Amino acid sequence: MLTQAFRFLSLVFSALILGSAFCHVLEMPVKMAMAGADYMIIQQIYAGFGPIGAVLEPAAIMSAAALAFLRRGRFSFIPALTGAIALAVALLVWVAVVSPVNPQWAAAGPDTVPPNFESLRARWEWGHAIHAGLLLVAFVSLVVSVLLDVSARAVAEDADRAVDEQAA
Repeated sequence: MLTQAFRFLSLVFSALILGSAFCHVLEMPVKMAMAGADYMIIQQIYAGFGPIGAVLEPAAIMSAAALAFLRRGRFSFIPALTGAIALAVALLVWVAVVSPVNPQWAAAGPDTVPPNFESLRARWEWGHAIHAGLLLVAFVSLVVSVLLDVSARAVAEDADRAVDEQAA
C-alpha cells in the first residue's frame, strides 16, 4: 500500500511540474523573438509559478526518492532512482541557472529593460528548457518504473493462476 501511494504521488507531482515547465518550452520561440519591452511585460504572468513550484518540486523529489527506496532490489529500482536523480538535478539547474535571473526581472519591473537583457533572457529561457528536459527524463523514468512493477505483478499472478489450474 505504501509503494502504491509513492507511485501515485511521484507520478502526479512530477507530471504537474513537467506540465508547467513544458509551457515555458512551448512559449520559448515566441518569447525569444519579442522586443525587450514586450518581454518584460509578459514576464509578469509567472508570479504564481514560484510558490507552487517551491512545494511541488521538493514533493516530487521526496516521493520519487521514497519510491526508489521501496523498490530497491527489484527491476523497477533503477528507473525509479533515475527519476529521483533527474528531478533533483532539474531543481539544481533551476536554482543555479534560472533563479538568479528572477530578482533582476523583479528589480527591472514591467516598464524597464535591463541593460544585459539579451543575456538574462537567454539564461532564463534556456535554463527553463534544460529544466523541462530533465523533468521529462524523470517523468518517463518514473512511468517505466511503475510499468515494470505492474508487469512483474501480472507475470506473478499469471504464474500463480497456472499453478492453481494445474493443481485443480
